Amino acid sequence: MPAWVMDPEPYRPEIVLLMDPVTGLVVNLNTFKPSEPVGAFAGWIADQAAGLPRHVEHRRLRINDHELAPVLREKLAGDWDVVVGPTPEAEEALASLTASLSAPPGAGGHFADGATPEVVGRFFAAAAPVFRAAPWRVAIDAQVLAVDAPRFGYEGACLSIIGALGESFGLLVYASMEDYLSVLRMALRQRAPVNALGVATFAVNFDQASEVPRRLRQEAKRQGWPVERGGFPTLSHIDPDAVLRPLGDHDYAFAAVLLAALLRFVQEHGRIFAADELPQPVQARYEDEAGRGVVLTAPHPRATWPWGGSAEAAALAAVKGRRGRPRGRSSKG
Repeated sequence: MPAWVMDPEPYRPEIVLLMDPVTGLVVNLNTFKPSEPVGAFAGWIADQAAGLPRHVEHRRLRINDHELAPVLREKLAGDWDVVVGPTPEAEEALASLTASLSAPPGAGGHFADGATPEVVGRFFAAAAPVFRAAPWRVAIDAQVLAVDAPRFGYEGACLSIIGALGESFGLLVYASMEDYLSVLRMALRQRAPVNALGVATFAVNFDQASEVPRRLRQEAKRQGWPVERGGFPTLSHIDPDAVLRPLGDHDYAFAAVLLAALLRFVQEHGRIFAADELPQPVQARYEDEAGRGVVLTAPHPRATWPWGGSAEAAALAAVKGRRGRPRGRSSKG
């Protein structure tokens, strides 16, 4: 489902939609926790099917889940023909549902998902000096840093500094080098921007205040958080299918430590961004008061392009990496 539920731990519900492909009308829909057994899904579908008119068009159920199919056949006891196949009609209906549920990032404010003023304030305090330091003036997005922050769930992650072209200032964190290369491969294939990158993205952006939702601006002013002119900091954690994750203290705390580590890295090693090659890796570390640390390393140990190489060099490495992967076996029946 294209939304998160806070109950009390965040989770994305699984949605089951039953529709008539002839009329295009949705018969019913329901949501389930991902932890619920597949039998719960099948039981609900069977109950709904029992109430459907028994004319010929409704004797066949097409689903897109191989795991669900045998359980559903058992529940229906042969009364319905259950087949597995694409369900484009349902996908269109879900797309409409997604559009109706979507809200602009930040529309609910900083505290909508449980984040506290104290921790969000630390994020703002860490963001202001990074915006003043403007690492994007010296770094290019292909100069990827490794991020190791085990207590925040990141090891061997990739940090890309964006804004070298004078727009979209900020940081992007991908969980792995493979995720970063996957984004580059997608950029090569797509002529137009796409919403869903297919990988999770943790992003810190700096925007003009006029481009930020009013509620965020009001909260920052009310709390007295520092905001640099032209650099209002915003945070987003985006699922592979472009759904925004809820932001809690954990997210803001990670962003604050990450920003502090980057500031230290730039202060201690900023000159390396002008180099074509690095004789040896360099690091910077920062810990918060709870002992949760972030270590940044340049270059990323899994980067296969020159440190001073362009985004095109990184993209070429992404393509080579894909071509170099072993292919699975094929069989003929």
